[in-house]
Amino acid sequence: MLVLTSHCVRNAPNLEENRPAVLSLQENNNSYRLGERIRYLKDTSGLTDRQILELPDDRFIRSTSIRPNFGFSHDPYWLRVTIDRGAEAGITWYLELRYASMDNIEVFLYRGSQRLSAEQGGDQFKFSRRFLNHRFVHFLLQFPYEGRYTMLIRVSGQDTLELPLYLLSARALTRSTYETNLLQGIYYGILIVMALYNFFLFVFLRDQSYIYYVIYICALIMYQLADHGFGYQYLWPDSPYFQARAVTLTASLTAVAVVAFSLSYLRVRRYSRLLLRGFQAIVVGYVLLAILSFIVEPITALQILTAVFIIVPIYAIFAGAYIYYRGYRPALYYLIAWSGLTASATYYVLSTVGAIPGNSLTAHAVYFGTTLEVVLLSIGLASRINLLKSERDLIELRRKEAVQRNQVIENDLNQARLIQHNLMPRKLPDRSDLIIARRYIPMDKVGGDLYGFIDFNNGDLGIFIADVSGHGISAAMISLMTKHQMDSWAHVIDSPAETIAILNDNILTRTGGNFVTIFYAIIKPDRIIYANAGHPYPLLIKKDSDIVDELKGRGRLLGIYRDIRCHEYEVAFDPGDRLVLYTDGVVEIGVETEVSDEQLHRLLLENRRLNAEQMMVQMMKSLATMNQSRPFVDDVTLVCVDRAKSGDDVRN
Repeated sequence: MLVLTSHCVRNAPNLEENRPAVLSLQENNNSYRLGERIRYLKDTSGLTDRQILELPDDRFIRSTSIRPNFGFSHDPYWLRVTIDRGAEAGITWYLELRYASMDNIEVFLYRGSQRLSAEQGGDQFKFSRRFLNHRFVHFLLQFPYEGRYTMLIRVSGQDTLELPLYLLSARALTRSTYETNLLQGIYYGILIVMALYNFFLFVFLRDQSYIYYVIYICALIMYQLADHGFGYQYLWPDSPYFQARAVTLTASLTAVAVVAFSLSYLRVRRYSRLLLRGFQAIVVGYVLLAILSFIVEPITALQILTAVFIIVPIYAIFAGAYIYYRGYRPALYYLIAWSGLTASATYYVLSTVGAIPGNSLTAHAVYFGTTLEVVLLSIGLASRINLLKSERDLIELRRKEAVQRNQVIENDLNQARLIQHNLMPRKLPDRSDLIIARRYIPMDKVGGDLYGFIDFNNGDLGIFIADVSGHGISAAMISLMTKHQMDSWAHVIDSPAETIAILNDNILTRTGGNFVTIFYAIIKPDRIIYANAGHPYPLLIKKDSDIVDELKGRGRLLGIYRDIRCHEYEVAFDPGDRLVLYTDGVVEIGVETEVSDEQLHRLLLENRRLNAEQMMVQMMKSLATMNQSRPFVDDVTLVCVDRAKSGDDVRN
């Protein structure tokens, strides 16, 4: 936008083009702008100053700009200015080029055909060769006599040939230098203070946006130092080579720093991957340009920089507007900051090409724009921190609410566990003919496994083991309901199959989509009568046998179907025989670990000589070893019933 504006208004009619072509030096005016009084000629033939002096006026073009700019050119330009020194004017004057990147400028002063002086300066020479220790190039001009003089100026270089030329008295030069240095000191002081302030904020807050912002300010300072001539004056005065490349290098690094800050400040990764890729492309381009500045000719690198530099502010404004539209409020400060900088730069360009009247405000518009940008971005960072703090406070509030809810759930679970624990058999049946041992390990504080014993009036013992699908409190509640049903009325029914059918009818509408597997057996003096509804088959080990028998049985899952009918089976249970009941958590012990039927049978046979309690201890150790001591992934329930033989110590 700035480039197009500059191009369009450069050829617009100059408001002061009727200013006299001859510069008249008067006592009452100590500063003269030369832009409108210049006549210029592009030198494609290598003319000397005397040849230029002898050329007629119609060979020259009258400048219509207060700040002539010939752009990039491999050919030099000659300027001719006619000066008339009045009787009251001083003798000593200073020619000042208020552009810090001119490579070569030669000044010749003639009175008639007599050459009074010839001086040369610019960035292609070491800074120590300058007439004054000043960021701008100056030439001392002596006008010893009244009358007309001709000043010839030859300019050439790798940078743009921009020529804001002024003729000043010693007093005017001193005043101008003082005022400019004061303003520059305030400007750079603000930037340095903002950099230090935000660096300390980074130290305390550890927010990456602050350090990226500090890096951006430092890069901006280096670019401004290079562009304004202070870098050559104070930092690299003995390196014309680096001076020719400093603007391209520092501008490229500033663009990279802008992108790094923008990505962090705007949270671009969160809001738009397309914008992210655009910023990444900008970084790649400017890194390559920084490298190219030391490979290609400086004029080529500067031409590339001039062509692409406007991409950064335009893309930054677009990104800020888009992300603000997406609801990220700190992007508003970013958007205003870049819009303000772009507007101030446009204002400055319009004044330099004469489209609007120039004044101290237009002359320093870029300083105001960058200062405003730096301050607004700092305010934006503070706003961003406040927003992040609000988000963290909200997250902390939600966390506390979640902790409170979890505490309520924890209390409910503890209460459910207490209820479930109270419903589980507190002690084993006191039987002289049976030796019983059990282990129950819920995966959560409450589980879906359950077991129990039913005492019959005729001396028979009922034993059941069940597993509710799922885990946690819902499964535990269903297991409690099932246990309560069995404890309430199962002792009056001597048929396991009929008991399971009635149990299914009672819980069918209360399982909430869960289902129940159950094995129920009635142990009589010489046999076991049992029924199975989808539960893992219990295992029977006969005395002095090396075979593990599965008590297979057919029956549907509880809680799904109506009017289920289970088959009922009988098997002999003699002294010395062992019955083992278990849930699927015994075989599905880990995420990647399962106990096969063969492994489970082998473990039981290996421990068959141990009593029931000893066998339980050894089985749990073996299962833990097979699971590599990791937590079990399901509720584990294991019940062992031995038919006592003569001489056994029966203590349950």
